[in-house]
Amino acid sequence: MVKDFRFGLGLHDARSRAKVQDTARRAEELGFDVLHVPDHLGAPAPFPALMSAAAATSTSTLRLGTFVLNAGFYKPALLARDVGAMRDLTDGRFELGLGTGYVRAEFEAAELPYPRARQRIDHLQHVADYMHEHLPDVPILIAGNGDRVLTVAAKQADIIGLTGGDRAAGADNHLAERIEFVRNAAPDRFDALELNVAITAMPIDGSGCRTSRSPAASCPT
Repeated sequence: MVKDFRFGLGLHDARSRAKVQDTARRAEELGFDVLHVPDHLGAPAPFPALMSAAAATSTSTLRLGTFVLNAGFYKPALLARDVGAMRDLTDGRFELGLGTGYVRAEFEAAELPYPRARQRIDHLQHVADYMHEHLPDVPILIAGNGDRVLTVAAKQADIIGLTGGDRAAGADNHLAERIEFVRNAAPDRFDALELNVAITAMPIDGSGCRTSRSPAASCPT
């Protein structure tokens, strides 16, 4: 199945309503498909920022989502209440992005225990299961890199965010290897999945170029 590309923009500055809404309008004018807000302490509160953006944009073009909520911060029923409100108040434009959470200091600042990786992944799956049961019309994005997270994503997500991380042993092309892993984990639904790649930095000085072992990659001169 051939899918069109979608292009998203991350909102990291929400110092004022004007700033949020100007960014949202500009993103819509430039043709972006989705505006994402992260979920970190010290960053904008996702739902208020997204509602402010929704109020300033069209009900038919720019979609709005989280990239990604720290599932460990939320109980499923309470999160579903907020997600349902976001869906309704944005006229169906909301997409729920979920991740396990990985910053120990944020859990500690929130006075929450920092579970082991397996426990965080199990909770992510629990949250995703609950959302599917109670809000089946809200698209779910699950982002991660490891085998267990991607296995959950392959079974539960509509959109899979392929994040950075350690290169798998023997893999020359880490991204291709992760995509192949997802394909094998979701053979019956792979063609229906949307794959997401976040670009967080674009070096212009050659520092991001690959070595001579990858001659297909070009570097600025």
